Amino acid sequence: MSTFRLLQRLGLRRLASCVLGLAFALALARFGSALPFDLDVERAFYDLRVYLTAPAVDQDPRVLLVTFQNSTLRLSGKRSPLDRLYLARALSRLDGMGARGIGIDILLDSPQAQDDPVLVAQLHAMHTPTFVAFARSDPHAGPNDPDLMEPWQEAYLADMLHRLAGGGTHPASVFMETDDDGVIRAWPRPKPTWGPRLIDALSPGLTEAAGEQGAIRYRRPRTIDQKLYNELPIEFFGGDAPEAEAAAQLLKSAVAGRYVLIGADIPGVDEFPIPSTLVTRQKITGVESHANLLAQRLDGVFYRPIPADALWAVALALTAAGALAGASRSRWHWAAAVFLNAMLVAALPIWLQGQQVDTEAYPALSGFVASVFAAAVVGAAARSLTSEQRAFAQHTLGRYIPADVAREILDDPHKLVLSGERREIFVVFTDLEAFTPLTHHMEAEALAVLLNAYLQTLSEVVLAHSGTLDKFVGDAVIAFWGAPLTRADDGRNAASAALALSAAGESFRRREDYAQEAVGRTRVGLHFGGAVVGNFGGEGRIAYTALGDGMNTAARLESANKQLGTTLLASREAVERSGLDVFRCLGRIVLKGRATALEVFEAAPAMDPEALRRHNAAWADFDGGQLDALQILKQQLEDAPEDDALARMIERLEQVGPGGAYVLPDK
Repeated sequence: MSTFRLLQRLGLRRLASCVLGLAFALALARFGSALPFDLDVERAFYDLRVYLTAPAVDQDPRVLLVTFQNSTLRLSGKRSPLDRLYLARALSRLDGMGARGIGIDILLDSPQAQDDPVLVAQLHAMHTPTFVAFARSDPHAGPNDPDLMEPWQEAYLADMLHRLAGGGTHPASVFMETDDDGVIRAWPRPKPTWGPRLIDALSPGLTEAAGEQGAIRYRRPRTIDQKLYNELPIEFFGGDAPEAEAAAQLLKSAVAGRYVLIGADIPGVDEFPIPSTLVTRQKITGVESHANLLAQRLDGVFYRPIPADALWAVALALTAAGALAGASRSRWHWAAAVFLNAMLVAALPIWLQGQQVDTEAYPALSGFVASVFAAAVVGAAARSLTSEQRAFAQHTLGRYIPADVAREILDDPHKLVLSGERREIFVVFTDLEAFTPLTHHMEAEALAVLLNAYLQTLSEVVLAHSGTLDKFVGDAVIAFWGAPLTRADDGRNAASAALALSAAGESFRRREDYAQEAVGRTRVGLHFGGAVVGNFGGEGRIAYTALGDGMNTAARLESANKQLGTTLLASREAVERSGLDVFRCLGRIVLKGRATALEVFEAAPAMDPEALRRHNAAWADFDGGQLDALQILKQQLEDAPEDDALARMIERLEQVGPGGAYVLPDK
């Protein structure tokens, strides 16, 4: 079916609904990832992609973490604020070990009266570039900016940093930006009123890259028991025992040439979830977050955002894949659409993330939902169209085969063999007696009306008895049972149909509106035999029909009615399989065009059953050699002298004798 023809069949309303549905699916695939109901799941998919594509690396030799740990708290006896004498002594020793820079991720926002002067003096005296954490309450903070400090804390921190002015330590912002679910995914935005970011201050020789406004490129350790950064407890450098000095000197090689970040690594304190937390359930500390940013800046590797036109292309492909799945009737096409959908929803974004393309805006869940919606929209339209086509096909088939058979064939078209196959079928031929003279004196229009009414009447009988209408040949109706589907009751249905066709023809000729036309009797032939059934014809036109001896024999039986004085003639092969006891045998004849004899029966539904039994028994006895059995048949004729078929039978039997077959003359 051409596209234009398909659009015509869809209709304006259905087409408009389909177009609107696909437009909605396209918009959902493009913008749905930002919708609130979708955002959490989209972020989960994104976090999984970040984890799966994170490069596995060895421990980074450029960064050293020096942290307050639980062991430090036990030694110092102070939990909050953290012991500043430890910090001061550690800074004093680290200052002479050749670090490239020192960043302190600890807010000095509350007093330790006795220890603060010592720490301030040490910070003022630092020769190594040192930067101490700064934060403030921002009245213009956005929804993702936490209100970090109380006013008194901000005032105390400002005073501490004022006391450091002119020395070797400078303030730097330690603000880390989180999404509304608390996960750190992106670089923190610079806050001009807070001073430089800690990372900017530590690496002044590296210019800020455009990617630093995007997603953080996380890495993961190559082995399970490995950490990304070497981490040492601060007591290794800040202890006050004499042996602490010696121990610190032994660690000089671990410090020289590295960036040193000092902070807290205490469970439940300053911890943040990151994308890998979805899988590992592990959070990272604030000081480790700064280490990740510093390492990424040193690597110079940043994610590129997905172009808007690429997102539109993905949305269009997802919508098209769904539409293809909804419209396709082929399993291969459907499988291809599902495969394409899977590639677009899962494989492609993972590949892009691995190619340093930030896929946070990629429509994974929304794209899948949009694709399913597109499939539903197109599928509904296709099913609606298919339903109409099926109804039309079933109605059309129902004119030739029973409705239930039509349904079975539509459900499984393979049941309708597309080439010829040999079958044993029941065949019925009918013919309207004296039809040719009728055509000579009737007007063409009146003749067409009569013939159509007659054929309609007989067709309904065939279909009511689960038969397949083969064709009409003028006034003749040809039907068969046993194809395209074979049923256990085909014989009974065929015989019952033959009887009903004969009765329907008789009722038709007695109708008042055709009484003056002298419509003849309907003669019927019934046979069971072999035939080749299937689709036959040329490339442009085919017909489902049956060919072969079974069809020819039924036609000859119908024709033999005229010579035998009957209206319904059936072969023994058909009668024995009918299950009906309404047939009387008329002997054995040789039909025109056949070399072998055929035992034939006449339908006698009105005959007394006992008389019918005696008739058939008399025939069997005579055929077996009992000549006196013929007297029984003659006695029946005396009782019914108007029985022309019986009279002709007796004449034939007297000619051929027991076991003989009467050869019908050509007429």
